[in-house]
Amino acid sequence: MGQASHKTPDPVMQVVGAPLAAALLAMDGFLGLDGWQWLFLAEGLPTIAFGLWLRVSLADAPATAKFLAPPERAWLARRNEAHKVRLCRFALAGNEATPEGICPSLD
Repeated sequence: MGQASHKTPDPVMQVVGAPLAAALLAMDGFLGLDGWQWLFLAEGLPTIAFGLWLRVSLADAPATAKFLAPPERAWLARRNEAHKVRLCRFALAGNEATPEGICPSLD
């Protein structure tokens, strides 16, 4: 149907990223690490740190989300409950298995 679109990298990213990568690769031997290892660390450590920060800062449920206003929390809780009801009805009709704990009558 549709073709995959290929976007050319943003020139600003190339202007900033290429010299940065070259500088990291030039650190070959510094602290006993090869240049590719420095590049790997420079790309991987911020990703890991961001993931850990998200794990700590994001709420487990809408009811505990500090960034939502009380009406938004209530609306989202109602919407999630309605979704659970639809999921249970779908499962009870024999269409699909549901994860444990969602439909108490099925557990």
